[in-house]
Amino acid sequence: MTAAMLEVADIHVHYGRLAAVRGVSLAVAPGEIVCLVGPNGAGKSTTLLTIAGVLTPTQGSVSFDGSPIAGLSAEAVARRGLSMVPEGRRVFSSLNVEENLRIGTYGRRDQQAVERELTRIYDEFPVLANRRSMRAAKLSGGEQQQLAIGRALLTGAKLMLVDEPSLGLAPMMVERVYDILSDVREKRGVTLLIVEESTERAVDVADRVYVLRRGLIELEGTSEELADGERLHEAYFGFGAAGPSREVPAS
Repeated sequence: MTAAMLEVADIHVHYGRLAAVRGVSLAVAPGEIVCLVGPNGAGKSTTLLTIAGVLTPTQGSVSFDGSPIAGLSAEAVARRGLSMVPEGRRVFSSLNVEENLRIGTYGRRDQQAVERELTRIYDEFPVLANRRSMRAAKLSGGEQQQLAIGRALLTGAKLMLVDEPSLGLAPMMVERVYDILSDVREKRGVTLLIVEESTERAVDVADRVYVLRRGLIELEGTSEELADGERLHEAYFGFGAAGPSREVPAS
């Protein structure tokens, strides 16, 4: 792997006394699609929120483009080119499509560049162009996901964190959303770190996969190395063909 754009080293994150993440380390190189997979409660969303500056680690470091960002505000992290598409889309339901998109331009000073970029978003997401005056609440789940991705691109993202983009979507729309994310990498050169529950989908779309369980990285490898699914299954569920492993519960 070439020099990392994003480096996460031994981060620990607590909610009160509960340890949600217990020493996660990962790296993402420029131009990669990396998937972080794991069961519910594994710490996947917590890891993304920490990278994005929403949460502050109690231990460890996060670096982006060679500079430390742990402890910076989410706004400051976004200004550096790291943007997040949150779980559940989180669009502003009372605002229309264009108003939602323009929220992504907050803090950008070159208005001509903003208008050019907004035109490009409408070219790449024609469904948003057709619904630019429609309230976001009236969009389908897949349309809201496209809106959230477009809004993140308008921040000027170099690296996009995408939290469970397939959540609540019909299978055909899941395929569409992942096609869009692939285009974001191929046509825009945006690097992607995606949280996904499905190991099969992760192997299909990603260059590399990390498996997170009980707040710890259990496995990391290229999609080719993990394609047979056996090691992924064991790391994801904590057991293989021989049955559950005996492990000490998380404190």
